[in-house]
Amino acid sequence: MTLKIFFQAVLEKFHRGNAPAPMSREARVLTHWKIIVVIFLLAVVMVFISSFFIYRDINQGDFFPVEKKIGGNLAPVTAELISQTVSDFKTKSATFNQLKKNGAVSVDPSR
Repeated sequence: MTLKIFFQAVLEKFHRGNAPAPMSREARVLTHWKIIVVIFLLAVVMVFISSFFIYRDINQGDFFPVEKKIGGNLAPVTAELISQTVSDFKTKSATFNQLKKNGAVSVDPSR
């Protein structure tokens, strides 16, 4: 059973009088265009209203509800930490050079 037949059966149960004359093609097209235009205009109005509220909130400073934390969990930088980091990079560089020398690694800059 198609949807058209289903809706016709449902409408016949609720509508006991004479069936209205079917609309002409031009009337249906005009009705569809009216629906499209009304929906478009409602969407435009909703966009303008939401833009107004967002603009108002930005001007009042309420648009950014997340508080910015200054500092946080930062560790103080010490000379020991810097020297350890540099030595780690030196170790990695030496390991990489050793692997390159042995031919175990091929360096491809495109990856």
